[in-house]
Amino acid sequence: MERNNVLLIVWLFAVCLHWFDVPAEAGGMTPLSLSRAVAIALREHPALAASQAGAEAAAEGVVRERAGFLPRLDASGSFRRTTHPPEVFASKLDQERFSAEDFDIDRLNRPNARSDFGASLSAAWTLYDGGRTWHGWQEARLGRRAADLALERTRQAVIAEVTAAYAGWLLARDHLGVVEAALSAARAHARLAEERHAAGLSVKSDLLRARVRVAELEQQRLDAASRLETARAALATAMGRRREIPREPADSLAQLSAAPGIRDADPVDAWLARAAAQRPDLQEAALAEEMARERTERARAGHLPRLDLVGDVQLHSEDFESAGEHYAVGAVVRLPLFAGLAVSSAVGEALARLRQAQAERRRVEDRAALEVRRAHNAFGSAARREGVAAAAVAEAEEALRIVSERYAAGLVTMADLLSAGAALQEARRLLLQARHDLVLGRAELERAAGVLSAAAEEGEGGGTSPPGEGR
Repeated sequence: MERNNVLLIVWLFAVCLHWFDVPAEAGGMTPLSLSRAVAIALREHPALAASQAGAEAAAEGVVRERAGFLPRLDASGSFRRTTHPPEVFASKLDQERFSAEDFDIDRLNRPNARSDFGASLSAAWTLYDGGRTWHGWQEARLGRRAADLALERTRQAVIAEVTAAYAGWLLARDHLGVVEAALSAARAHARLAEERHAAGLSVKSDLLRARVRVAELEQQRLDAASRLETARAALATAMGRRREIPREPADSLAQLSAAPGIRDADPVDAWLARAAAQRPDLQEAALAEEMARERTERARAGHLPRLDLVGDVQLHSEDFESAGEHYAVGAVVRLPLFAGLAVSSAVGEALARLRQAQAERRRVEDRAALEVRRAHNAFGSAARREGVAAAAVAEAEEALRIVSERYAAGLVTMADLLSAGAALQEARRLLLQARHDLVLGRAELERAAGVLSAAAEEGEGGGTSPPGEGR
């Protein structure tokens, strides 16, 4: 009986988990790492699902265009009952039941109603169409490659989005910690000011200033807590799980910014070369230009003749006891003479689209180069700012220690003490911001170069490796 009760409880727990659909890695039961967040997004982000569907549609387009090289085979069936003299005459011939009596004038003019069951199998094969099918197939193949590149571009954009959201979550959490540390220190200073004021060792203004500082930090804490909740929701949305808000991170900005290789920065020319070789949208632009050329050649083929091989087999019967069988084979040549300038306008439109694709390619190349340079500069700035900010935190901590001792000795005012505390809070905030910008800067630099990958793809078991680490 006890075993059955245990099994029932386990079953109910499993049903609840399924009903609420709360996975361990996203629902707060296990701390969420950056690599795991990226892995979840790569499985479930709707943008990737849409891009994958686009790639599958492009693949089907290749099959559709390739079908133009193959013969077409159709089967059809019909039934007709008529007293129309020409049709009755023809149906007897089709059924191979025509006789000498059918030449009787009365029979010819006023035939009896006749039924005809017909079945046919027809085939057509385009032997030459001026290259329309060939160029359409080539354009579809290029479109499929472009769709695959769009999928890769979307994948990298999702990784960058999740990285930014995760780093924003860590920044909001750590900023709340900085504010709470400053609030704890301010409360200690306020208690010290109360003691000194009660002992007649300081003026009341020192106590009031300390209390104002505490109230100010209380407001900052409320604002920081609100930003933290917003950042958590933003990460859930970036992961494709907007209803499953993560609770605790497994990484920290200090860990991510100190990951091996994250500060390795080649010269900007090396990153520009990577972008030229691997950035998906640059390759998409080149393929779009090639597709425009194929489309132009396809339009020009409209001026050329077309040759089709055709054939059919027919069966006709009145009562299914016997049937007439016939076949026909032949070839059809079509030479376009005049189409109301439709072909010429199609060629003109295709040439304009080609010029548009060429201009778009140049625009994408210029934009890519600018993005790489901007990302390289931002990444280098963040790396330098982190070193400066770390030194500033150490100095601010020492300054606060000294000022605290001097205030306790009555050598400085509360304003000096509060100023030193505010300086330490600001130094810690700048250090957090620099680490945040360093993590984002590295991811953005790799995305701008088209080489952003996910460490989570190599192993989804967690860890603190940021995207791109280990390459």
